[in-house]
Amino acid sequence: MVWFINEREDPSQRIGLHCHRENGAYVVTIVDPDGSETQTRFDDEDAMTAEAVRIHLGLEHRGWRALPRTV
Repeated sequence: MVWFINEREDPSQRIGLHCHRENGAYVVTIVDPDGSETQTRFDDEDAMTAEAVRIHLGLEHRGWRALPRTV
């Protein structure tokens, strides 16, 4: 899961982006600041990856930045 914050607006709000496999499909899950989740399913990994990159770049364009990953 990659979490994004928007320091220009409200840094306490976060958006999550998660790519995974589920029941044979490739899935992108977005967790909105209110905790609601949206899932999009894909037949192949390349399509899932392209969508994740599109979402990531769109968030950055709107002022969101990815938080460093913690172990």
